[in-house]
Amino acid sequence: MCTALFFYNVHPSVLFLLAFNREEYQARPTAPAHFWEEHPDLLAGKDLLGGGTWLGVTKRGRVAWLTNFREPAYDRLKNARSRGALPVDFLNGSLLPMEYLNTLKPEEYDGFNLCVVDLAAGKMAYMTNRGKGAAGSGPMELEHRLYGLSNGVLQDRWPKVEKGKEMLQELMSQQSFSDVGPAPWGTLFGSVMGDRSKVEDGSALPQTGMPAAVEQELSSIFVEPCNLGEGGEYGTRSQTVLLVYYDAHNMRHAAPRASNTTSAERKR
Repeated sequence: MCTALFFYNVHPSVLFLLAFNREEYQARPTAPAHFWEEHPDLLAGKDLLGGGTWLGVTKRGRVAWLTNFREPAYDRLKNARSRGALPVDFLNGSLLPMEYLNTLKPEEYDGFNLCVVDLAAGKMAYMTNRGKGAAGSGPMELEHRLYGLSNGVLQDRWPKVEKGKEMLQELMSQQSFSDVGPAPWGTLFGSVMGDRSKVEDGSALPQTGMPAAVEQELSSIFVEPCNLGEGGEYGTRSQTVLLVYYDAHNMRHAAPRASNTTSAERKR
């Protein structure tokens, strides 16, 4: 489970911003962000079980990230293909976002949300294989505005997503991003993506088929370590902020911050 806040081409100084928290079982083997030996152009973390990734970027300005759709285990496929391969395939390819998404066979995967961006081409697109109406009707080219996404579909207004968007919008309105000064890394990692406040009103929690107690544990932007049963301890494993300014020579990204299994203390 993950939370992503992102915008593209809506700020006078910043071309693109992606703030991403990855939630996963603490025991699942994972490699932090690095340039892959088999794909030297690709910077991404790696799921050492499935071999894919949840977020990556290339030197050519291609970006992709994935969140799983939250649903009960009985709704999953027996022989599903690896969702983590979807970002990798886009990042290593040359197709434009909509072209790539139109090649996929979404019925072969468990529930997912996939966002793909080609900064050089100025294109961003989204696809899910869940949801009703526009969300589940195929790939969508995304407009230039602020978005938030967790483990529902893009149109879902989950409380933590809406709160994150509000905080990021406030940062944007305060002119916190400047192409001559330091980026507000502390606020992005701490106040926004590090927000640990849980939803108290049970009626506001997403209805995904999970127990209400689980939904509440997962209702904060930063999920502190919690026990989800057979899978063991679960929570926010890493935080990543990718910030690209219009000036091609002023491209910055922050390395993921990892939470350990006992205290959720973050470190570079």
